[in-house]
Amino acid sequence: MKKTFILFVFMTSISFFASAQFSAELQNAFQEILNDLYEESGVVGLSVAVLSEDDIWASSVGMHGADSILTTSSTFAMGSVSKTITSATILQMMEDEQLSLDDPLSLYLDAMTNVPPEVTIRQLLNHTSGIHDYSTHPDYVDYLFLNASEWVTEEFILDNFLNPPVATPGSEFYYSNTNYILLGFIIEAISGEPYYTEVRNRFDFDNNYPSLTLPPFESDIADMAHVFYDTSATGNQPVIDMVEQGIILNSFFSSGRPDGAWASNPTDLAQWAYDLYSGDILEPATMDSLITIHAPSEYYGQGVVVFDEPDCGGGFLGHGGSFFYTAATYYQIENGISVSVHCNEIGADITGEVAFSLICAYETLTQVSNTEEIALNEEIEIFPNPFTDQISVKYEMENAGEVQVELLNELGRSVNQWSLGKKSIGEHTTELNAQVPSGIYLLKIRMDEQLAVKRLVKI
Repeated sequence: MKKTFILFVFMTSISFFASAQFSAELQNAFQEILNDLYEESGVVGLSVAVLSEDDIWASSVGMHGADSILTTSSTFAMGSVSKTITSATILQMMEDEQLSLDDPLSLYLDAMTNVPPEVTIRQLLNHTSGIHDYSTHPDYVDYLFLNASEWVTEEFILDNFLNPPVATPGSEFYYSNTNYILLGFIIEAISGEPYYTEVRNRFDFDNNYPSLTLPPFESDIADMAHVFYDTSATGNQPVIDMVEQGIILNSFFSSGRPDGAWASNPTDLAQWAYDLYSGDILEPATMDSLITIHAPSEYYGQGVVVFDEPDCGGGFLGHGGSFFYTAATYYQIENGISVSVHCNEIGADITGEVAFSLICAYETLTQVSNTEEIALNEEIEIFPNPFTDQISVKYEMENAGEVQVELLNELGRSVNQWSLGKKSIGEHTTELNAQVPSGIYLLKIRMDEQLAVKRLVKI
């Protein structure tokens, strides 16, 4: 059974990396989350990195190849997270006054079948061009698998797998990988360099993100963490190592450079996300353009997904990816923390869950450690702690007002809420029934204008 196979690897393949370190409590929470989700999902391998301005933590579990384990140095394809690199390149070119986002394609590229020349660079960036997504063509995957070892040009892809537009430019949001192939062509037309050469030099990948490469042009696909797949598609059969089977995906990677083919280890990709979204790479006005959502899109800026997760600290920027490997790379704005998660099993929909779980844990445990900055904890007593099912909360009101209590788990998700009504000035004691699983919890007590936070343990 596949699950048994994975658990054996789990017992022998935890790789850990730390430079400047998060607190021991955070590191333990991160590792526990990674281990639990790895075991529950039964995937072949997961590798992650969490990074703030001062701290970094990285770890991996599972298999690099049929006879080797993942390490934090193992590299993975990042799929559509690659679009963040192409977008940043275009936006820096705009800063350099080499282009305008409202320029039409016809200003840089010769006419192409099924590509309206009036489409603008902005519409390519935010997927409102209406241009067909070549990767959805029914013959695309079959052809490239039959010619997996061959290098295939993007021009060939567009000549053979691009259907007529699906919408009028600017009329609707339609996610299309073709948009970013065209952006790559524009980068080459302006710079006079191969796409990946311009990108590498512009952002000094060699020094800033040394593992970040574009296979097969700059690195060998077989050197990455191997891709595994389940031949039964049920999760119940042993997984197959594609490299061991002699399947090297040159055709796919060579034909999708700007839209999904970059590769990296999680640490370097988390650093890229941190640098990009914290404002180190783009000027403030350009950052505004990056994250501005233009109708008809509801969540997509200029090569970035913009959304809010209140239970995990607020606003997020980032991108997910699926290109044989799966990836999720996000930056949580309020806490200034980035996370990158990678998996080397085809179709494994787990990276986003791992990413949010890690960031939610950071949000929760950081609130615990910074309690003094939130409220005067000495005014709150909670007993017993550890508790079983009942919690007694003793608190003192400085002013009359409404009292709200919320219990959050270690991932920062609300599991119980109580409205205690309006309380008078003075001391109060409240009994709460909290029948929740064993674990670490956070009790948030809002007393009129005050907010107190206490850490609890359920046994």
